[in-house]
Amino acid sequence: MVAAGAGTTLYLVCVPDDAIEHVADTLAEALADGTSPAARTIGASWPLAVAHTSGATSTAALAACGRAGALTLAVHPLQTFSDPASGPRRLEGTAMAVTPGLPETAGEAWLLGERIAHAVGARPFLLKEKDRVLYHAAATIASNYLVTVAHVAEDLFTQAGFPPGEALPALLPLMRGALDNLAQQGSVAALTGPLSRGDVATVSAHISELADRAPAHLPMYRRLGEATLEIVRLRATVAPATVAALAALLADTPLQTLTKEALP
Repeated sequence: MVAAGAGTTLYLVCVPDDAIEHVADTLAEALADGTSPAARTIGASWPLAVAHTSGATSTAALAACGRAGALTLAVHPLQTFSDPASGPRRLEGTAMAVTPGLPETAGEAWLLGERIAHAVGARPFLLKEKDRVLYHAAATIASNYLVTVAHVAEDLFTQAGFPPGEALPALLPLMRGALDNLAQQGSVAALTGPLSRGDVATVSAHISELADRAPAHLPMYRRLGEATLEIVRLRATVAPATVAALAALLADTPLQTLTKEALP
């Protein structure tokens, strides 16, 4: 429960995704019989509102609250919160997705979502219901899988001789540099490394070494490499035959078996 302004009582449902509908149903019962906990107001024209903060869960999970007379919506800050102490500071300037619960009240829900975002220093944007899962998948790749990639790289650095406590600190400046390049140049121009240069021998050596010393990480290397080749193709700075050779290496497919349709 948080304040939303003069007039609107807002309940924020901040629970794991699988629990949202159950909590909303319980809250709806309390709203209907007048036993809901007291909440502050945040300043909008609608008397009662319920919002959840999941990135992927449909606003339909709040349907019972809607039937109980509440304005329903979802608000999702596009930010990672691993530490409750530093979390609030990260909201400043963060994009916040706002999805109205029902078409007939979309205008009011959007205005309320704007107020919620601005109250914590975030930047609201409208996210359609049909796009929520795809949006959240993208956010998962950008944030959660970045941690996974760092964890794998840390493991490989340790195998390469770095003391366990020094591997991640050695990697972080490299990762921050890549993020800085992304911010300044975009995802196509920022790419560096052997695939961007068409270094077939280096990629082949990587695959051979991973197969020998870290086979569990080889599938990730291959799949990420295949995805990276899409950027290489967009850059158009590596010869098509070289891209085809790289694709064959990453797919573990002999180059001569590639069809003409598979070649760039």
